Amino acid sequence: MKKLITLVLAICMVLALAACGAPAPAAPADKAETPAEPEAEGYTVNACIASEPETIDPNLVASVDGSTYTQHQFENLMKYKMIDAHPAALPAENPNVCDTEVVYGQAESYEVSEDMCTYTFKLRDDIFWSDGEPVKAGDWVYSWRRLVDPATGADYGYFLDGVVLNAAAIQNEEKKVEELGVKALDDKTFEVTLEAPCPYFIEMCAFSALVPLREDVVEGNDTWTEPENIVVNGAYKVSEWAHDSYIKMVPNEMYYDVDNLGPAEIVWHLSDSETAILSAYQNGEYDFIDSFPTDMIDTLKASGDCFINPYVGTYYLYLNCDKITDWRVRAALTLSMDRENIVTNVTQGGQVPAKGFVASGILDSTGADFSEGASELGAIFNTLAKMYPDADLESYAGRCALAKELYDEAVEEGAWDANTTLVYNFNTSEAHKAIAEA
Repeated sequence: MKKLITLVLAICMVLALAACGAPAPAAPADKAETPAEPEAEGYTVNACIASEPETIDPNLVASVDGSTYTQHQFENLMKYKMIDAHPAALPAENPNVCDTEVVYGQAESYEVSEDMCTYTFKLRDDIFWSDGEPVKAGDWVYSWRRLVDPATGADYGYFLDGVVLNAAAIQNEEKKVEELGVKALDDKTFEVTLEAPCPYFIEMCAFSALVPLREDVVEGNDTWTEPENIVVNGAYKVSEWAHDSYIKMVPNEMYYDVDNLGPAEIVWHLSDSETAILSAYQNGEYDFIDSFPTDMIDTLKASGDCFINPYVGTYYLYLNCDKITDWRVRAALTLSMDRENIVTNVTQGGQVPAKGFVASGILDSTGADFSEGASELGAIFNTLAKMYPDADLESYAGRCALAKELYDEAVEEGAWDANTTLVYNFNTSEAHKAIAEA
């Protein structure tokens, strides 16, 4: 259906607004004058990608849906722009897939020191928060310090570890957050000092957890993300949030490229019922969805409604090591997961069994897939293969046999109570429920 294809492109474009042609930078100002309301094209996009987000605080978001919402509202130093990819690189079933590249967002330029360890960003002169206040270099200093501060408890608190100077030491509570390698040399100059050269650092500067935040808005305000309180610097802003029902976004009139935005309104409907989501799409209530019952994949592909696009990511489980203290029990749980069955009969979307935490598709410094030439067992089972060379780790039956051996050994030695009940936590998504039950 054309509405689906159009919607995919429209939503993606929000993440790559610079591609639309930004106006020439305005003269510096202490505070922006409120411009006239932009002439919107007048159309509304209705989408459903998940249920109620846990948060839309960029430093705290750890989910794909939450990140999608924050990327519509906040813009980083750099951002992703859609570009045409070579046809050979596109999946045959979806000619509408585009590649992306990192381009300037809130920054207009950057310089790198000779030792490749200091990046100095110059900010645009025409960037303002949605309340008219200018965006300043100090807003990145505050946000990045807040992210790595152990007191924040951010899932992505580790993101700068080993990259930005002292980030790991701060996470380990060995240094103070003020010692993070970031400085505001002036309101328009942001300096970052790295632990060592990092060839992908500029790509990191487009990541949603590293967007700027206003200390006077965020600090001490647990409700700062509510529509009446939130202040953003990106393309869209929340106009209404009916919790557990929908989030409405409208163009941010203070955004430098507001005249080139697409939808006059984006409505993110919040639901976790895949059946209800699909029904709403088929009834014309939603323009775009990304979850539906897996047994409908073939039907929807045949009708032209469903496209499966390439995606690099890893679906993994956290094990509470404070509770599951014996490594053999943890190994048994890992061995007992039937990855092949899950991707073949449960998710059914072309996923592949994970061989390690880093997903296949990640390229090394030569541009080749890092996993090419790696052991067929992958990083997950390599250590066990060395410890138990006679174990058959290539088959699920063989892995289960070793899992039972390790588990029984832990129980017999008193390292694990066989009467212990393990609790598997997941959110309200039907897809996660199906994986958990598998």
